[in-house]
Amino acid sequence: MNKKIIFFTLFVSIIFVFFTPFFVFAQAIGLGDQMGEGQVGPSQPIQIPNPLGEDPAAKDPRLLLGRIIGAILGIVGSVALILFIYGGVLWMTSAGNQERVRKGKEVIIWAVLGLGIIFTSYAVVKFIITAFVGTGTK
Repeated sequence: MNKKIIFFTLFVSIIFVFFTPFFVFAQAIGLGDQMGEGQVGPSQPIQIPNPLGEDPAAKDPRLLLGRIIGAILGIVGSVALILFIYGGVLWMTSAGNQERVRKGKEVIIWAVLGLGIIFTSYAVVKFIITAFVGTGTK
């Protein structure tokens, strides 16, 4: 019961810290002779820079999706590497305990199967996109 209260308190605290809106009070920009170089006045439009950058991938949704898929594959590869290391450590430190050897082997086997499923699904999606659109993601 005590652990649940501590967990709930930490969870609520994190929610309040990270998801509380922060208010911004902007100063009024001077008009007329008070305006210096680089300030925005009533005759100059306000331009907001693209947060994704100025490269072509920021404007083409297919290229942006390709970048997102590439980033996800990088994360999946990192997780698989961690699982391989974890399974290997379990296996190597088993000291003859057959249960730990079995668990280490299972972790490695499931990591390989997971990578196989992820890469197969990526290949299928890329094939479908190439078949319908004519060009795949780079």
